[in-house]
Amino acid sequence: MDNIEDEYLLEIIDNLFPKIGLIENMSTTEISEKIDLFDIQQRVQFVAMCLGLPIRINISIITNNGTNNNIGARVFIPENMPIYGSKELVGFPVNMEIKGNITYNKITFVAVVAHELSHILLASIKSDKKTDELYTDISSMMLGFIDAIDAGRKIVNYTTYEGNIKTDHTTTYGYLDDHQFYIVKKRINKGILDCKKHKQTTKKKLNILKYRIKMLNKDLKFLNKIFNYLSRNITKIKIIGEDSNKMQYFYNNNYFDDSKKALSNLEYDTYQVDIDLFNLNHYFKDSIDVFYNKIDILENNINSLYNNLNNNILLFKKYTPSYIYYFIFILNKLFY
Repeated sequence: MDNIEDEYLLEIIDNLFPKIGLIENMSTTEISEKIDLFDIQQRVQFVAMCLGLPIRINISIITNNGTNNNIGARVFIPENMPIYGSKELVGFPVNMEIKGNITYNKITFVAVVAHELSHILLASIKSDKKTDELYTDISSMMLGFIDAIDAGRKIVNYTTYEGNIKTDHTTTYGYLDDHQFYIVKKRINKGILDCKKHKQTTKKKLNILKYRIKMLNKDLKFLNKIFNYLSRNITKIKIIGEDSNKMQYFYNNNYFDDSKKALSNLEYDTYQVDIDLFNLNHYFKDSIDVFYNKIDILENNINSLYNNLNNNILLFKKYTPSYIYYFIFILNKLFY
């Protein structure tokens, strides 16, 4: 489309981001490997599922009658389109016409279908831009299909030669010219890169917590060994004042079992956050903030357990001969 300002295209991205987010790009190699053995129906359904649309698509293959050669497919938007994410969307029928000539190039096919199904996506989020071709083009780019669209938006119909001059006669699918496509691609890729950087920073924080939990497990084992030593020699030790009540707590309660269970729960919760973070490839404005909040909770629990263990280690140290204390300390560091 001509006479479209770059700023307007960037505004479309800003308008869409809170509603549909950004999905990391799938490479054309990855797409090809996934759909290589699929038939046409399965390839269309694959694109739909990538867009989070568990709909049933009824396909009609039509011949190219020479009109609108740059339109490879057409989807019919139902008036009663269910809301995105609702159970009513599962298996909801949507009709689509596909020109037979685009089925020969599987990446072009995916690019065209991704555009058409983005109309359905926008309809399912009740966007008033569901029939806007620019919004639809950009939506499919934001949702993981940049590489497919980049590779498949142009196909060479035939080539002519005049002397040493070679001319490719192409068909371009979509509604962005080359400059517009580049502007949109650049902004989206930057947005995805920024999200991935925040994800990596979050992963580093999580790794620190995993290491701290590992060290807390060692500290708990160390404390348990010191406690066993003191228990065997309790008649030889004179415990002063309030420390007597603190020591008695270990005999009257399941301190070590409870602490071990608390650490096990922390390990499990950290593992779950790690898995969720690893699988995160669809970003919204607050996607990483959700993980920051989970990590803050984990960190507070770890700090609480650390302070408790450290205070008890200092308590036991007061009543343990230095050579015994450091002997157990070294053994614990080396072997546990």
